[in-house]
Amino acid sequence: MFENTNHRVIPVSSKIVEEHAKRNMRKGSMISVAIGIFVFVIFLYLYRFSMFLPVSFSFGYRTVPLDWGSLGNMASVTAISVAAGGVYFTYHQYRHSEKQRIREDAESAINLYKNIYDRIMNPASVEARRWVILNLPTLDAMNNDKEAWLTHIHKKILQRPRGSKGKRAPGQEYLKHILNDLDFIGFIHTNYWPMDEEMAQWMSPPVAKVWERIGEYVEREARLRSEPDYYIAARDFGNYCVEWRRKHNRPQSKVIENGT
Repeated sequence: MFENTNHRVIPVSSKIVEEHAKRNMRKGSMISVAIGIFVFVIFLYLYRFSMFLPVSFSFGYRTVPLDWGSLGNMASVTAISVAAGGVYFTYHQYRHSEKQRIREDAESAINLYKNIYDRIMNPASVEARRWVILNLPTLDAMNNDKEAWLTHIHKKILQRPRGSKGKRAPGQEYLKHILNDLDFIGFIHTNYWPMDEEMAQWMSPPVAKVWERIGEYVEREARLRSEPDYYIAARDFGNYCVEWRRKHNRPQSKVIENGT
């Protein structure tokens, strides 16, 4: 399930989008602060020359006093204007980044949803899950005898139908296909798109129905391989779906004759 034959979607991490928005805000804030400091330094530099300014202006017989205090008032107004402009600039950058983040998050969620749907609902994936559901019992169906259950599942998975010419039994291929599917979804769930209640409710039935039949078998294989990270994303996601249904008091599904 790592490639889609019709299209390939590269998920956009919400963490990356959030970090991009924070960088924009920091950049806007730094620009605002830099402008304010620049204006303040200019006025501070010019203030040293204020002692050389004339206190009055004469033309003809008339002398007009000069009130340089108004210059300070003008400087204050300018500083306030610069600060207000900086605040507005930062706010504008924040709004722009927030809108961009929302759009990118929505696009990422839709792409991930479509990619997951296309993968778990393609004919090969459906056929693999159907084989597991019809051929492998749950632990409850074998009176909770774990060893007998695992032995039975192992024989079923390795069983070759008459006339089979492949190097591997069909059950092995089906199991491998399911693990690849769940490993992809589990990786997405862990790193990009933690599932909310609605998503878990939609995803958990087909996953839990299969994982109740193969989960312990896969865990045992990981131990026999001495590979604790063997399909770790698939194992974590399968257990998550099973636990989610138990936590929400969802009954264990049953196999019915001639079901869809």
